Amino acid sequence: MTKCPSRTAAVRHLHSHVLDSLSREEVEKERRVCRDQLTAIFQVMQSQPDRFGLMSEEDMEQQLSQFYAADPLAMKST
Repeated sequence: MTKCPSRTAAVRHLHSHVLDSLSREEVEKERRVCRDQLTAIFQVMQSQPDRFGLMSEEDMEQQLSQFYAADPLAMKST
């Protein structure tokens, strides 16, 4: 997958803007939902290697890091 710098910057900007509007409790809820969704996506990908190829958790994290920090909601956790 080719990284598009302008799209990546737009996603990061929008993500930051949305996080700024959330309360701490909402951020925690978003963190849980995000983690659950990523776990479910990874499980589907692992169950269908012929369709998605072989991917480790590290591979998935590396791809996601192009758009988000290692913990996409970390900046609002304090």
